[in-house]
Amino acid sequence: MKAKELIKKANRVWKEEGVGMLVRKTRLYLKSVASGQKHYSDSEIAWKSYRDVLFINGCYLEHPSRYRVAHQREQLEAGNLTTAQIFYKELSLELVKNFRIFIFFRCPYTEEIGEFIVKARQYKKIVLFDIDDLMIDTQYTNLIPYVQQMKTEERKLYEDGVIATGKL
Repeated sequence: MKAKELIKKANRVWKEEGVGMLVRKTRLYLKSVASGQKHYSDSEIAWKSYRDVLFINGCYLEHPSRYRVAHQREQLEAGNLTTAQIFYKELSLELVKNFRIFIFFRCPYTEEIGEFIVKARQYKKIVLFDIDDLMIDTQYTNLIPYVQQMKTEERKLYEDGVIATGKL
């Protein structure tokens, strides 16, 4: 990362989060640079560093996740923003401290996610929601031929997921 970008980020952290957080983030950054470690799993990145954006992925399918999370991460990183991604079941309230922006993609509502959003907003963090289909209301998903052909038990499970996603 360029010196100018580092100074800009350090200035922002100092103003928005205080000297203590600036010291913590600086130590972590220097440690990662000194060790030469760049490749962590996303879960490890989320826990071991401070970054700009955390994507919380609630989608089990590879294609939508690649299009809506991986591609967006690439674009943000090209603009010198740092990112990480975790699956929604790995989310912990402690991660609120490590990021400035949270983007929930196709996440069903859970109590922990609800608490996380409240805590993030208390810390004045940005919370965004992304969904690529009308996967938030059974009024729309019931029109999909594939859904109409599902067995009763399978459809009930699917609709429960749609309703849970719509709560966010």
